[in-house]
Amino acid sequence: MPHVSTRANARAAAIPSRERLIVALDVPSAAAAQALVTRLGDRVVFYKIGLELAMSRDYFPLMDWLLARGKRVFADLKLYDIPATVAAAVRNLSACGASFLTVHGERSVVEAAAANKGGELRI
Repeated sequence: MPHVSTRANARAAAIPSRERLIVALDVPSAAAAQALVTRLGDRVVFYKIGLELAMSRDYFPLMDWLLARGKRVFADLKLYDIPATVAAAVRNLSACGASFLTVHGERSVVEAAAANKGGELRI
């Protein structure tokens, strides 16, 4: 049986079991995403909104809809640009209520994102 460190156990225990599953809303429309969330109900708390929905006009209304229902949002946007642009985008997104955000790039891009994430957003 593999050994799991006490530290890893403590980190896992710190995450409520209802938040350990993140359901991907990789569907073609906000209406389809809302139908899935409604069908899953209280069984799921955390949802990932990816690039497909980010390119629709319904991205932020969908995020607001999820947050209004007590859901958490993982913004899987894979931001990659010059550090100043990523920093500004992260500042804007952190005010929208997302819990997680993906960022791609070299160290300076990731550092700019981390420096501008605000208190709750995790990069």
